[in-house]
Amino acid sequence: MKKLTLFLPSLAHGGAERVMLNIAFGLQARADVEVELLLVEASGPYLEQARANGIRIVDLGCSRIISSLPKVVRYLRRERPTAVLSALDTTNLVMLWAARIARVGTRVVVSEHCNFSSALAGARNVQARLLPPLVSRFYPWADAIVAVSAGVADDLAESTGVVRDSMTVVFNPVITPAVVEAARFEPEHRWFEGRGDPVVLGIGRLTYQKNFELLIDAFARLSEQIPARLIILGEGPDRAALQQRIDSLGLGERIDMPGFVQNPYAYMGAASLFVLSSRYEGLPTVLIEALYCGAPVVATDCPSGPREILRDGERGQLVPMDDAEALGEAMFDTLSGSNETKPAADALEAYRLARVTEQYAAIMLGQPGSTDPAIS
Repeated sequence: MKKLTLFLPSLAHGGAERVMLNIAFGLQARADVEVELLLVEASGPYLEQARANGIRIVDLGCSRIISSLPKVVRYLRRERPTAVLSALDTTNLVMLWAARIARVGTRVVVSEHCNFSSALAGARNVQARLLPPLVSRFYPWADAIVAVSAGVADDLAESTGVVRDSMTVVFNPVITPAVVEAARFEPEHRWFEGRGDPVVLGIGRLTYQKNFELLIDAFARLSEQIPARLIILGEGPDRAALQQRIDSLGLGERIDMPGFVQNPYAYMGAASLFVLSSRYEGLPTVLIEALYCGAPVVATDCPSGPREILRDGERGQLVPMDDAEALGEAMFDTLSGSNETKPAADALEAYRLARVTEQYAAIMLGQPGSTDPAIS
């Protein structure tokens, strides 16, 4: 039996963490492999979900990713996994260094889940300045490099000099049996009871990247035209600032931020409109989920992912970044029915768990053709 290990910092409620957990579930269903999650620190809201589904978790018990290097080396020498899939740049570097030190023949696959240059532009620390040369120097050590969208791959190549043809694009495994089941439920929120005002939905960590202040400003413009409500699901460091913005606009009765919820898919299925307001992404999982759940969507044309997912606007409206007026107009047009687009029934097949799992299994096991970028 081949052992496949997935390595990441924790199981925090982020997009990359959820994607890696889905991959773990998909690989676990195969009869020919054993799956482990190797975590720098075993924490986060997805931890119990992983344990409940029988995924073995190895906790390195470290507070910082870089300090986990010696323990990762020891893990590789002790467990000798057939392959490791790691996610997020610093974690990827630690795994590449550990594999070179351990010298046990483990195949290492690194994955990029976000637009590299945009993520660094928003960072203010020394580590951010060091990452491009480190990625340029050490990513070629990987047996395979996976990017979750063509935009992520293109940007990584331009930002670091890593050869674009060395990367494989594999979309995220977004549509899973769990999502299919969860989407059937009704959301537990008073605004969905009866036939009230249309509800606009935003989902994500309350951080600079997600740019919920733009969504709030656009919603304020929308509210001047039609009665509507806005729900923003998620938690994060910007909560207080966002609440202050809501209060200053006098929208406290029209905007609700319930925090992290266990079943966001029920909200997606019931919402009148889903909006992605991000400054940058990789391949935004929530946008695909919202499309699958049947919500009309509007998204900023940020790097990277929305344009690929929405096929240049065929599946939902794309608007310029940081333009509250344009976003508000697109929201109004969609809610009024004058510009509503929906994907074909089979348009989201590329994001189904079974298909994506087979792609990752082929790459991790080094099967012929698995590193051909055309696999996407």
